[in-house]
Amino acid sequence: MWKRGLLDFNIEPCIPFSCLTPNTSLDRVSFNDQLLSSAPKHTQHPEMMRQLSLELINNIPSQALVLYTDGTKSDSGRTGSGVYAKAEDGLVFRCRFRNPDNCSVFRSELLAIREALNFALHFENSDIYVLTDSKSSIQYLKNWPEIREKTGQEVVSKIATLSQKSRVRFQ
Repeated sequence: MWKRGLLDFNIEPCIPFSCLTPNTSLDRVSFNDQLLSSAPKHTQHPEMMRQLSLELINNIPSQALVLYTDGTKSDSGRTGSGVYAKAEDGLVFRCRFRNPDNCSVFRSELLAIREALNFALHFENSDIYVLTDSKSSIQYLKNWPEIREKTGQEVVSKIATLSQKSRVRFQ
């Protein structure tokens, strides 16, 4: 039994990564690593970044399952991940968890995405949006045939399973 936030549910099986080949089609999956305009986080005013993000969010269909993910690392080396999801029926899912100390921010971002996809496996939505502030995670997953490490393979397996019933968009 898997337990996060206020929900308990069993994990559904996913397509094993070993069954995926470079010829496998993920044509119902899109990996968008650009905002509506080019705006590097370190050079843009926070209000501009907020406005660009809201423009993207406001264009998501109301019936879509929207998953927000984030990973973080403190100066002391403590790391964690979080997921926030909101479904059309008003169901809200919040999940925060610690990762091993000194885990990279990139890995924390991938762990958050994996957790969000675990949640998405339990819904019948035609559209799923995974919103992350990690451009590197999106670029990494976009090149999924090259992934050799376990967490990345688990994420891609979940994406492949979801893409059989839904359009999955990473932004």
